[in-house]
Amino acid sequence: MTFKEKSFVIDNWLNFMRRTYAGKGHYQIEDNGIYESMVPIGDAKGVPELYNLRLEDMSDDDLHSAIQEIKSKSSEYHICPTGMLSARVEMAYYGRNLVHPNEDEIYGIMMPEDMPQYLETPKNLTIKEVNTDDDFTLWCELEPDAFWKFTCQHHYHLIKEEKMVCFLVYMNDQLVASSEFLNDNGAAAMQYCYVLPDYRRKGIATALCQHTMKHAFHIGAKFVVSFSFPAGAPGHHPLFMKLGFPIVAGSL
Repeated sequence: MTFKEKSFVIDNWLNFMRRTYAGKGHYQIEDNGIYESMVPIGDAKGVPELYNLRLEDMSDDDLHSAIQEIKSKSSEYHICPTGMLSARVEMAYYGRNLVHPNEDEIYGIMMPEDMPQYLETPKNLTIKEVNTDDDFTLWCELEPDAFWKFTCQHHYHLIKEEKMVCFLVYMNDQLVASSEFLNDNGAAAMQYCYVLPDYRRKGIATALCQHTMKHAFHIGAKFVVSFSFPAGAPGHHPLFMKLGFPIVAGSL
């Protein structure tokens, strides 16, 4: 898979993720043929986003007009520049300095042949796949963030549709961690991992993420995408690197 193909895959995953979490009427989604927008409605938590920019095949004049329109919405929407894959479009959008708005983000994509030889899960941990409503309630309640709580509580249907695969982790019968990946017909994305504060720095996150990765490939994932927010260089995010993700790009 070439660099451009991997970038395209990551863009498609980001767009799939947004549409998935916006489901069941929690966001209003519109598509004007140039970009998509999503706005929370009702009690939904979140910010308006503008994404899936389709600028590559435009003439220079149309490209300039579309970029001006997109930038004019930056006070209302979080602009997610997925879809800008060529140097021509990036130059038109960002200017000569190419200053990206999310310069601390890095993205990686792992193919089955890229996955390192992970260790077995430590014997003091029990990792359980979520497949009942009660388990999913536990999975939601473990997360302290209000946005994720709302998102989780309204998306059990994704478990039943096999679009979201979730895990609970127990240490000595105590629920201590959870993880999740999205699954789009073999395009998987490890989106989430949470460990209770008192149980961090014990190798739980590493063991859980490795289990999640192995499970994704076991059920037929062609690749797994993930992203990280390092404090500086990519090597400063130890878990992302420990999992062995080949880095594709930053600031997509």
